[in-house]
Amino acid sequence: MDESRPTQPTPPGSKRPTACVQCQKHKVRCVLPGRKPPCHRCLGKRLPCVFKKDPTYPLPSSENRLLSALLADLETLQSAVNELRAAGDLPDLPALQSTAALGGLRSGSKLPEDSRCEEQYISGAASAELIDKHPEAPSRDETTATQPPIQSLYQITHLRSLRSQGLVSTDETTHHGHEADDLISRKTLSMADAKMLVNRYLRKTDHYLYGIASEYKNLKEIRQASPLLLTAILTVEALQRSESEQLYRVCYAEFRNLMADFLFSHSISLEDLRGLCIACFWLSDISWSISSVAIRRAVELELHKSFPMAIDALKSQQQSPDTLDSRTKKLVDSVRIWHLLYICDQHLAILYGRPHIMREDEGIQNWALYLAIHRNPTDIRILSQVALLQILRSVSETFGQDSKRRVPVLLKPQLDAFLQQIDQWVNHWLGISQDHPIIGAYPSKAIMLHHHFSKLLVSSHVFRGIGRYPIQDPLPVEFQGLASVAIDSARAVLETTVTDPDILDAFVGIPHYYQTMIAFACSFLLKTAKVYRHQVSLNSTSVIGAITPVIDLCLGANCTSYHLAHWIGRGLRTLLNDYIKWLEHEGARDQGLDPRSQGQSRNLPAARSTSAHMDVDGSNGAWGPILPNDYGENLLSSTLYESVQPDLETNMFGFPWDPSISFASLEHMGLGLL
Repeated sequence: MDESRPTQPTPPGSKRPTACVQCQKHKVRCVLPGRKPPCHRCLGKRLPCVFKKDPTYPLPSSENRLLSALLADLETLQSAVNELRAAGDLPDLPALQSTAALGGLRSGSKLPEDSRCEEQYISGAASAELIDKHPEAPSRDETTATQPPIQSLYQITHLRSLRSQGLVSTDETTHHGHEADDLISRKTLSMADAKMLVNRYLRKTDHYLYGIASEYKNLKEIRQASPLLLTAILTVEALQRSESEQLYRVCYAEFRNLMADFLFSHSISLEDLRGLCIACFWLSDISWSISSVAIRRAVELELHKSFPMAIDALKSQQQSPDTLDSRTKKLVDSVRIWHLLYICDQHLAILYGRPHIMREDEGIQNWALYLAIHRNPTDIRILSQVALLQILRSVSETFGQDSKRRVPVLLKPQLDAFLQQIDQWVNHWLGISQDHPIIGAYPSKAIMLHHHFSKLLVSSHVFRGIGRYPIQDPLPVEFQGLASVAIDSARAVLETTVTDPDILDAFVGIPHYYQTMIAFACSFLLKTAKVYRHQVSLNSTSVIGAITPVIDLCLGANCTSYHLAHWIGRGLRTLLNDYIKWLEHEGARDQGLDPRSQGQSRNLPAARSTSAHMDVDGSNGAWGPILPNDYGENLLSSTLYESVQPDLETNMFGFPWDPSISFASLEHMGLGLL
């Protein structure tokens, strides 16, 4: 140690605080590169680095003498100014705050908690963090007459929160030299569990969402990219395995905490948005809330401007499409994420019957141009969805979203035209769809499922506003054909779901839109067979036979009890039991029997206990002979599925429930359609 510059001992009570507010909040080490904020972590994440106490070290004696001289000069100048103000009958200046601050630095002592100097220090540090110091920040001189008002405000104030980040690369927002701050580094989740979940996701689950995270090969790369992306992947994959239920609870709670921080964070990256996309497609209970945040932040990152830039970049590299440079790859990635946000927004608008958020901008309308320049299996899958959702969006804009408003018969040609467009859509995209090396023929099978989903959605419009009774409120004759299309489409959805091997293999891992639409198809058949039985001819036995294997599939799925499939299975089981009991009641009433006696025994009435099995025709409730079926002789018995009995020690659905995890209503679980 240099003895010519001895350091003063730290006075009692003047110990420097160990961490800033942000580092204390996340329980990580706070490293100051010098004597003043910001620390390494806040500097890297562009966060306000604020200490509750002055973090300055005691100064050496030579610097202490310099501070003493500065204090003396300030006092002299203040006295001189006060004399001049007194000559003009003006009051003296208030005490200089810098004098108190310099005095504290000279003595090395802590300022009083209620001191205005400490408040000024904190306020000054926060103000410094609000000012934009990015090297690419536009100058105040860069003004145009047509710029947006917020840009003018930015150029006047240079507040960092007013500037759009633009398309920032991952490398610019990732700090490889610092320890990752995530649930693994905090020992909330073990490294072994994290590797297991990430490897399973990358190996298969990711391909059901068009390989959105395919550029990453292992856990280390994902941790370096974004904590939000990492946690979204862990949460989604843990949701899909029954043995990972405890891991899901941990990851889900961490994801919600990260979302709360992300909502007010100025610094965002493309990898953060990638993580939000993954969560939107799989976490049904919070997807509506997440999607709106993701779309807003994507606009802030200017992803909506990536399409024309990607087109120009791809045109310039058409000679070597397989060797795109890093900038072009980043633009292509940005376009894909923008398209996925559009798909998610339209899916949620369909599921909830609410207005969509995103408009059809240049990147959505000109998907054919993009595919002509950059044609590969991934973009074919994504853009097939964009093309279909453009049709369904037109349906919503034509007929509105009020399910109680009847569709005039005059609009039948429009319904026919939309159905024709959907048929043309499936023929076109099946012709260019390709099998996937991991998930096989699933891309083509998914196109067929969406074809059935869409025809069900469009043709079911004919039931809007239709009452139960054909005399008072009949289904128009012109709509009979469309009603049959809706019923056939719903049956096709269920048959494909329970018979196709690729769909069966993917059932647990596919995004929740598929599972919700499958639930909607079941609900549609049950309601049509019960409510509109006088309007359409629908065999109730076939309805029960179509829904029963779906219930078996959902209840037998190897996933956590929080997965949407289990909720669908239990809910459908209750609805089907209610429907079967209603059939027994209607059958007894038609035969003049006491309906109450029917629920006291599993045995069917004598008239139906013969060797010939009987069928219920939903159009008139009459019993008729049918052939034996695959689901047992007592298909219409109310004991086909026993009613779920509440368990006071668990919950009404009979599986463990963690009250510390907050879930939304059944509507947000995707079951509002039921």
